[in-house]
Amino acid sequence: MVPIVVAFLFTFSSVGLVCSSLTFLRNIRIGYLGGIVLLSVYSFVRVGAWQYADVVVGWFMLSTIVILGIYDASPDNQTRGLLVLVGASAGFCAWSKNEGQLFLLLVLTVRLSSLILDKDWKSLARQSTAIMYGVLPVLALLAYFKLAVAPANSWLSPDTSPAGHPIQYFVEPGTLAQKLTDLSRYWVIAKAMSNEILHLGGRTRGIIPLLLLYYILMRVKRDSLVTAKTGVPVLALMLAGYFCVYLVTPLELTFHLRTSLSRLLLQLWPSAVFAFFMATSTAAPLTVQLCDLPAVNES
Repeated sequence: MVPIVVAFLFTFSSVGLVCSSLTFLRNIRIGYLGGIVLLSVYSFVRVGAWQYADVVVGWFMLSTIVILGIYDASPDNQTRGLLVLVGASAGFCAWSKNEGQLFLLLVLTVRLSSLILDKDWKSLARQSTAIMYGVLPVLALLAYFKLAVAPANSWLSPDTSPAGHPIQYFVEPGTLAQKLTDLSRYWVIAKAMSNEILHLGGRTRGIIPLLLLYYILMRVKRDSLVTAKTGVPVLALMLAGYFCVYLVTPLELTFHLRTSLSRLLLQLWPSAVFAFFMATSTAAPLTVQLCDLPAVNES
């Protein structure tokens, strides 16, 4: 009973969040379409039913990007309580899995860098302070867990595992410099990632070709780019981060790709669906007042 409940909470809550957020920020047709596209990848439901933490991480990634989209669409960006939720959601993403720590770093970097490039110092101080209110308590808990509770991760440092540990059978010899200069590794990783993105866990062509056709027909709306300006760069940088991790992995490369790549991409799938339809549909005015949400005292 418990696994079924957990699968429902994070797998189908992702669908609900995509549908409701796109309905709120766009319209009901786009909301339903986003939910259908999300569920069109059967491996997303399968991985959720198997209780992998990747669906949990994906939900926190999605919630972080959705809340940022709502904040950007709110009148004069005055609802700073939303930014506290952004910090908390990104922090819990970092707590859930190691990939979430990369996501937290990228969200902060992309969001604050855009304000620095715009030289919007007032917004930079306001947004960074509000986000820190949400993220610091979770980071304190994460730091305590990593330093005082969690054992060494044998998958990240197989050399520290005891003799006879099963991980020793999957270690690939070679120094870091050798792996970085081996061009064949770049090709193997790029081929595996492009193939997995095209199929998304299936044996036949997935939904991606249809989305490309939809993109050609609809195009990116200029007035919609502002709501996707954080999500799209973060997702692209997450893919680059995954690529770099595979490049220097201590494990045998093909084994590591075969056993983890599909799940890593599913972490990004709900957020990618949300960002895609945000960028290819016309922005709609908010019909719900956000002023009732708690605001952060600037003092």
